[in-house]
Amino acid sequence: MSASAETRGSGAHPSPEAQRVRDALEMHELGVELFRQRIRRERPGVDEAEVGSLTRAWLISAPRPDQLRAALGDWAW
Repeated sequence: MSASAETRGSGAHPSPEAQRVRDALEMHELGVELFRQRIRRERPGVDEAEVGSLTRAWLISAPRPDQLRAALGDWAW
């Protein structure tokens, strides 16, 4: 058995790369939940089916170039 296979189930700490992926997924989930809350706040009385539909549309839409630049800041360019 390899060393990595031995440490997988032993409760060892995840690699830094694995932790970064977990962190990114948690941030994504938080962002989606915040977007859903925003929809509910801005559209009182909206049903969950519409919240889901609007959320899916938001997730698959590509950001406009000006939105991406604003999100990344000038240091990225």
